[in-house]
Amino acid sequence: MSTKIELNKTAKRMAQYANESLMSQHRGLMPTGSDMYVLFGNDGFRTDIRSQMEAKAVSEAAQAEGCPVSDIQTDKSGLTWAIAVIAGRKNATQFSRVMCLTWLEESYKKDEMSKITLNG
Repeated sequence: MSTKIELNKTAKRMAQYANESLMSQHRGLMPTGSDMYVLFGNDGFRTDIRSQMEAKAVSEAAQAEGCPVSDIQTDKSGLTWAIAVIAGRKNATQFSRVMCLTWLEESYKKDEMSKITLNG
């Protein structure tokens, strides 16, 4: 089983890969081994609060599922983030569903907050 240091190294490496090779994909989930996945976002993490909130929520959701999780890692520019997760018994479809629902929930919260601010 991978340690936190190994998970962080994988996430860092895959953040750079996603930035260089997958920039046209806003978000994604990549298998990197028999039970490890990397979730990533190409969405301006360094300066985008929404991106930061969503990445944090995804990390927390994976932890709530009992999965070992890396810290949020970024590419050199800070635009792309990645999280490495050992999914254990969850398959890619189950894990992807949990992550997508988390992203949607966080996006909805942000949209609702902007309505409150705009309507003030």
